Formats: sequence, C-alpha cells, structure tokens
Amino acid sequence: PQVGCDSAVLVSSGVNQTVIHGGSLVYNHTIRNDGNCLDGYFINLQSSSAGSYVKPAFLWLDPGESGEIAVYVTVNGLLGDVTSVTVGSSIDETIAQERTNQTSVTLSRQFLPLIRRDE
Repeated sequence: PQVGCDSAVLVSSGVNQTVIHGGSLVYNHTIRNDGNCLDGYFINLQSSSAGSYVKPAFLWLDPGESGEIAVYVTVNGLLGDVTSVTVGSSIDETIAQERTNQTSVTLSRQFLPLIRRDE
C-alpha cells in the first residue's frame, strides 16, 4: 500500500438478464473510489462465453469519484453465461471486489401468423 493512503473501492451489484439464443447484451457497473488517494483500478473479466469483453479495462479515479464500465456479452450456447468482474486497486493489492452477472437464454421468439387468402 501507498504510505498515507487508505484504499477502498465500491462496485455496483451484479445483474441477471435474459437474452434470445445468439443474442448480445451489455452489463453496466459503477465503480467508486472510496479511498482517500487517487487510485487506478484494474478490471478483470472471466466469462463462460468466448468474445466477452469489458471497456475500459482500467480506470483512474480521484477520492469520491465514480466511473462506469461496460461488460459486453454474446451468448452462443443454450446454457447461458456467467461473467465475473473483479475490480482491484493499483496501489493496494489487497483491495478488490468481485461481481457476477448471469445471462439466461430463451429460445422463444414471437411470430405473427401467416394468413392466406384464397382467390
């Protein structure tokens, strides 16, 4: 830890969403520096879906300042996705928070009936 700095971070809760098979969605999280010094936060992503990513992957935040990250997920399988986001302090490696987003897959789509007219 950096001398004279108390590091702390707060990350908004994980979310559960549903998407159609092959669909994409975005999970947004707010990260707040609850420490008393400027801190940089690494954002690490683990996902059961290939091609998932987070932007940005690093944030500098002043004390009390908040920033937003977006987690992009495309679900190709039928089992859904579990994505873990870990946010860690760059000045104190013991400070980190993890949040989990869960994506369920639905196969249902709405189709309108086809009406045929005989002439």
